[in-house]
Amino acid sequence: DRDFLITSCWVEDGEEKTAYYDLREEDNDVDVSDVYRGRIPVFHNAKFDMQKIRKLGVPCPKADEYHCTILLTNAVKPELKRLGLDVLLQLFGLGSKYNDIKFLQWKKLNKKDVAENGYLNCPWSMLLSYAIDDTTNLRKLFEHICIVASKYPQIAGYYQMQRELALELMDIEEEGFIIDLDYGEKVFAMLRQFVDEKGKSLMEDYMIDNLNSWMQCKAAFSRVGLELNSTSKDVLEKVSVDKSSSGQDLAFRLLEYRSANSVITKSISPILKEIHPKTKRAYTSFNLASTVTGRLSSSNFNAHNQKRPEPGKPISKYPRGLFIPGKDWYFVGADYDQQEMRIVADISKDPGLIEVFESGSDPYIEVAKMIFPDKEIDKTLRYLSKQNTLG
Repeated sequence: DRDFLITSCWVEDGEEKTAYYDLREEDNDVDVSDVYRGRIPVFHNAKFDMQKIRKLGVPCPKADEYHCTILLTNAVKPELKRLGLDVLLQLFGLGSKYNDIKFLQWKKLNKKDVAENGYLNCPWSMLLSYAIDDTTNLRKLFEHICIVASKYPQIAGYYQMQRELALELMDIEEEGFIIDLDYGEKVFAMLRQFVDEKGKSLMEDYMIDNLNSWMQCKAAFSRVGLELNSTSKDVLEKVSVDKSSSGQDLAFRLLEYRSANSVITKSISPILKEIHPKTKRAYTSFNLASTVTGRLSSSNFNAHNQKRPEPGKPISKYPRGLFIPGKDWYFVGADYDQQEMRIVADISKDPGLIEVFESGSDPYIEVAKMIFPDKEIDKTLRYLSKQNTLG
């Protein structure tokens, strides 16, 4: 378990050597200052491992002074969804990290204990053998990935950027987010009451037992004389503004209910659950290699996709209202304006795409017009165009 055992492996004078640091006793005098041994370290999940080692007083290396096999593999093969060490070893024909039969048997017999305590109660010799195998396998994987990556020199800049970003995200994860707890609890109580009241009246007025069932909602629209193939947000928004539609009231109220319920379940509640009792801050985990597109994501809670306030939708202001800056600090929002498409236009010198940007048009709408020439372009078709354009 990386909480109390650090193993390292390196090659010296043509010979593979290993070292380990036993951190099980809190008051031990283990010196981990030389854990990197003056060399450039290689991690499998660098952000996680460096956070653990930094807590022991060892400063993190700079962005160009460490390697991460997850980030490097993701740069070379972004289509891979699973990047575990064992998965990659088998994928590249390098064997398996699970070679110790005794360890596997112990892990299987002590599944509940592992879930609760990690490998704290694993026999020391068995754990150490497994950890050293793990580290030497990592060296094999890194050497192989370097050979693969050498065929794609264009990924060097992206890989360097990912390593720099990993260090910044480590700081954000450890610092956490200051949350206005009083505001959050008031908003949660208010929205909970709003959702309960709106939901109850909807169910009574339109004879719906389960508002989350699109089949029941579809049947309710049928009863008021409107046949729908879908009760998606885009469909309901069109019906809700059509004064001549028999389903306008139901669509408007259903959107109102769903919007408020979504803010509770996807934003307010997850954030409040993650607030630490001592620091009063919420902590998240950022994921650098979990999406095929290379975009950043986060989990426990989702700090990356809190919706921005929308005009005419007062409920949308609440999620971001939970976050407050520190004393004498301010929040600043910034975003690139369709940077991917601009880069494509600059590199390709495509006259049509260049004209789109020079005229101030929306490139995704213009592409959508080409893909769907006979249709009126709405949010859904623009989204499909963007997906198609960005891959």
